[in-house]
Amino acid sequence: METSEDRRKKILGPVSRALQQGAERAGFTMGGDLEGVLRRLQDGDVAALTIFPKELRAAVGQEIALEIEARYAPSTDLGVAVTAFKSGKFEDAIRLLGEGLRAGYVEASTVSPSGALYGQAFFARPRGEVSQHLCGSVLAYAPTVIEAMAGLVTHTAAYKASEKDRAIASAEPGTVGVWTAQGNAILIISAHEPGKEGTVAVWGMRSSAGQLGMGAVGQELDIRSYEGMVIGRDAPLQVMPRNLSVDTVGALTVGKEANAKGATDVYRLSR
Repeated sequence: METSEDRRKKILGPVSRALQQGAERAGFTMGGDLEGVLRRLQDGDVAALTIFPKELRAAVGQEIALEIEARYAPSTDLGVAVTAFKSGKFEDAIRLLGEGLRAGYVEASTVSPSGALYGQAFFARPRGEVSQHLCGSVLAYAPTVIEAMAGLVTHTAAYKASEKDRAIASAEPGTVGVWTAQGNAILIISAHEPGKEGTVAVWGMRSSAGQLGMGAVGQELDIRSYEGMVIGRDAPLQVMPRNLSVDTVGALTVGKEANAKGATDVYRLSR
């Protein structure tokens, strides 16, 4: 399994190449100091960028931004660092790049032509946005071929972190959690930006088993068996996003409802 250290090295390799290209285009010779920076970057040390000569920063910032944009989804946390690099705010960009790497990133291949995000990237956004976009999307469950099923998510809600669910609310985006209410296991999923907390709950889903309420969703998907696992990685669950440019799915519409049950950003799919 790919580790966080592997992921850091994977992105910092292209960044180090961008630094070298930017330096060469600016007419700077890659001396011992710069070569040392590149070696540190290739070893996964983002802090190496802070000692890069100031006169080179404007030249290489654009190169780094182009490398990141070419390989990773612009709507992820790394996109914030790209904006800072383009604006010439090199020190801010370095800090944001480090935060983005710690939070995780998504490769551009996980973004559909329509801009829909797949896997963890879907959940690495503000919880209200995730709640809106999860409603009307398809949630697939495939632990085995025989047990595989999928359903249309019809009712969602976002929650701020509480003492009861803080472990999931602060976990890696896309982490599966269980909220127990009246003996029912309710599916909650970690959904937040870097440094923040939050969850989204699936309150309803339509599948071959019929219309499922929040307790039935948890039972149908056997979520207690996958608590703490991450959707799109090791949990046997996958979100297939709807077209996010519109709030309709066929003849149905994703509409916002009043806050309820301590939840915010409640959405329901209806005619």
